Amino acid sequence: MKIATPLGPVVIRPEAPADDEFRLTLFAQSRPDLAVLPAEVRATLVPMQFRAQTLGYRAQFPAAQNEIIELGGQPVGRVVCDRSGGVLHLVDIALLADARNQGLGGAVMRALMGSARAAGVGMRLRVAHSNPAAQRFYARLGFRVAEQQPADTVMEWYAPVGRA
Repeated sequence: MKIATPLGPVVIRPEAPADDEFRLTLFAQSRPDLAVLPAEVRATLVPMQFRAQTLGYRAQFPAAQNEIIELGGQPVGRVVCDRSGGVLHLVDIALLADARNQGLGGAVMRALMGSARAAGVGMRLRVAHSNPAAQRFYARLGFRVAEQQPADTVMEWYAPVGRA
């Protein structure tokens, strides 16, 4: 899938084993809470947490598509979506720190929303209570709070009725 963004087109392609090192780097950048730990602890904990997340996603969403977001032929993010169950479930989306706040995430999300609209389904995601910036981002895109969980908020989006 090719998507126009303010920085140029991004390509979303299937994840491959060669992407594991990039995914680990992306995971580490997505966990600022781990940055406060001593380097030797981080060196052990980050790969462990990364493996746990990967295995957890695979167990909870076995039909999910794991994809890499590329800009200019270089990986800048990933997106994991499960399209089974009558809804497009956004399992995970992450961008490298240097790629954030430049319109890439919004462009990818709008493309996913367009895909959901074309399939006649809504979108669902979870966002941590500790990430209010992401909650505001999804709210700006039209997502609404569906449920409050102990650690996160479940948000949903459905295409407005009567709009293509």
